[in-house]
Amino acid sequence: MGNRKLILRMTVDLLMTVCLLGLMSFMLTGQQYHEWIGAITLVLFIIHHILNLSWIRQSGQGRYTPYRVLQSLLVILVFLAILGCMVSGIVMSQYVFAFLPNGIRTHDLLDAKVGFETIYSRF
Repeated sequence: MGNRKLILRMTVDLLMTVCLLGLMSFMLTGQQYHEWIGAITLVLFIIHHILNLSWIRQSGQGRYTPYRVLQSLLVILVFLAILGCMVSGIVMSQYVFAFLPNGIRTHDLLDAKVGFETIYSRF
């Protein structure tokens, strides 16, 4: 059973990497495909965290060396940056999340600025 879970984790991680490359090629894919790839990435992101719940639970245990503190800080910052990208993507969506009410979904310049800040902070 453990081997199957490892293969599933690796598959999800590989698919997330492929989706990230697809998201970075916006000029080739266009708005609609970009949104669909982003929605798939959101689902994979959730699955990734469900599969790694044991790591999250164990993160509070053990001794925190300076290296582990730095590593944990980077994990939290990357998590927040990706979460910010996803939230701003949902808010600015014109196709995939078009069913959301306009109070949630907006095309405001502030939302675009937050989205771009979180995107560029990841690189």
